Amino acid sequence: MSVVISVLEEKSGLEALGKAWQILKGFKVQGFLLNLMYDVPVLIGYIWWYKESPKKGTYYTLVTGLILLNVACVIKMLIVVAFTVLYHMCKQSHGEEVELQGSLKYTKVSDDEPTVGSEIP
Repeated sequence: MSVVISVLEEKSGLEALGKAWQILKGFKVQGFLLNLMYDVPVLIGYIWWYKESPKKGTYYTLVTGLILLNVACVIKMLIVVAFTVLYHMCKQSHGEEVELQGSLKYTKVSDDEPTVGSEIP
């Protein structure tokens, strides 16, 4: 959660850890279970790969290792998204205002864009 706080609130180090501890009051079980739900499959995959790789050849080890690495990276990206949602839920439950950066308005895009192959004057 401190990674999300360091990005959204521009705090770093121990200050972000303290803010995460403060925000997670009442949601510690959900945060722990969320972390456990994402980290256990990665750990199981790593243990399986570590036990199977000596039995197989080099190419098998390399290919399965790369696949598991990609899956682990996708899972880590998903956990950052999930912790961002948890951060917003915690902020709203404590009655704090959630700041959204950027505009939520739709903007109309001009239809006068040049087509491919046409000359620009």
